[in-house]
Amino acid sequence: RFVDLPAGTYSARVHPHGSRVDTIALDGENTQQIELLLAGWGYIIQSDTIDSRAQSDETARRVQHQPGNVAVRPPDDDEWAQRAERTVKQSRVRCAVAGYKSLPVYAYSGEWRSETVETGSALALGEFACEIDVAGCPDDECTVTVQGVVDDEGEPVALTAYVPLNRSAIPFVRFTRQSISARGRAAQSVLDGQVISEMEPGQIATVVLTDQQGNRRQQPTTKGGSFEFAYLEAGLYALVVLGHETTTQIADLALDGQNRVTVELRIPRPMPEPPEAAADGNGVIVGIIPSGEGKLAWLVDSVGNERSAELDADDQVRFDQLPADVYTLNVEGGYKEANLRIQGDKGMEVYFA
Repeated sequence: RFVDLPAGTYSARVHPHGSRVDTIALDGENTQQIELLLAGWGYIIQSDTIDSRAQSDETARRVQHQPGNVAVRPPDDDEWAQRAERTVKQSRVRCAVAGYKSLPVYAYSGEWRSETVETGSALALGEFACEIDVAGCPDDECTVTVQGVVDDEGEPVALTAYVPLNRSAIPFVRFTRQSISARGRAAQSVLDGQVISEMEPGQIATVVLTDQQGNRRQQPTTKGGSFEFAYLEAGLYALVVLGHETTTQIADLALDGQNRVTVELRIPRPMPEPPEAAADGNGVIVGIIPSGEGKLAWLVDSVGNERSAELDADDQVRFDQLPADVYTLNVEGGYKEANLRIQGDKGMEVYFA
């Protein structure tokens, strides 16, 4: 609140990370009320009403904080009085983190701690929602903690919320990240997609988002390979999978502050080293078939001599000590490659798609 201001036109802004309002006209006597947004993470506690006594809970309570941290606001005297009047204790707490799935969430109070659940596990409540069982909490309040969120520099951000339980409605904690655009409006674009690769099932990749100012955000994929960056302002963005920068980068993704763009990031199958010629001067032929482990392969030279072997766990079969000749490579399942010419000191690789 600013008081005793002379007549004039003013601007107000949140420094250093927040919105700005210009051309605030004062005549020396009037009062102007404005709304400013603070960039960073915060939370709202809403209530799913289950009886008439919960009507005073229907209004969400917003908690603001310094960028990068979530401040817990202790209840005031009125809230303590309201708590004393209510005897209903909730056995569930609902939670959502806007734009994030598969983040670990749990509640605790003193030495008690709930089972860990993941955001996005309660789709009936919302795309990013989960529900925590707090029936065992010995107190009338608990703290909800979300792990796995990182800031623009890749540093972990602790998301916590103080949640009263002795209400006649189920608390619903909603964590949101406020991003402020150059025009002072909250950014609402979403950039999501899928990382497609031949990684082991359940293996998690890390996706890095870079804006046109060079600011970076990174996020682990879900076990299914999906990712989502939400609340993005208008501009050009680039995506890349960490550790696969050369082969997965997608640049110049245009967002207007409101749209949603979906992409696929493909990690190519690593190519094996080309076979080396045998030390004694004989040649080598290597055959590769995706998912071909255990298939029978046979190599036939120009006069009908045949050698056979099975594809190994790397989906490869290798025939070495080959004299100069023209060969035909056959693999169970109808695969065939003819006219493979070995000069006696050369290696050759055949890749069946």
